[in-house]
Amino acid sequence: MERYQLDFDDAYQEYADTNAYNALCERPCTLSLLPSVTGQSVLDAACGPGFYAAWCVQRGAIVRGFDSSPTMVALARSRLRGMASIEQGSLTAPLSFVPEASCDVVICALALDYVADLTRPLSEFRRVLRPTGVLVFSIEHPTVVYRRAGRQYFDTEPIEYQSERLGVLKMYRRPLEAYFGALRTTGFVVEDVQEAFPTAACKEQYPEVYAKLSAFPYFLSVRARCAGST
Repeated sequence: MERYQLDFDDAYQEYADTNAYNALCERPCTLSLLPSVTGQSVLDAACGPGFYAAWCVQRGAIVRGFDSSPTMVALARSRLRGMASIEQGSLTAPLSFVPEASCDVVICALALDYVADLTRPLSEFRRVLRPTGVLVFSIEHPTVVYRRAGRQYFDTEPIEYQSERLGVLKMYRRPLEAYFGALRTTGFVVEDVQEAFPTAACKEQYPEVYAKLSAFPYFLSVRARCAGST
């Protein structure tokens, strides 16, 4: 199932670049879980318009990214200006363009929610990571997705909802334990979990949104390490 709809790509880049939810809540939280990326090989999976890839390049990482949307690939390439390799690829297919054990860090921000079978991308992340590699990803918090869908929390099912800014989005709703079970099955050990809290800048710029985000979790960020590493 694809999250991208007609005109979604440009709208997402404009919206996510500075809005309270992404720029001042989810993204700072996810970035805080990353190890030092200086000199490291980083894969930005489902990179979108390249927010995370650009952040890593600015800190001296060697970055490769991919996205299933040709428009997102073009947007990321424009943002990175040749400083990272950006290719078209899907979380639901083998990452044949990424060699085995070639990455120190994999980042996957707000994309696993749109995949039916979590073990597919997670198995590929484990394959491309070195034995000491780290996976950092974020998702919409399962409780906010549950509240939006209004069905049985423990079910896993495809859902659609209308975003005021981005149109109709298609994703998968699943319980929190489904993510951790898939990580365990594919050879990862969870090191840290953070429920994203809005930044001080969010409070200053968007006080009403800050009140909302500080009262109920909207995003979850996770750092996992390859099992067996120290």
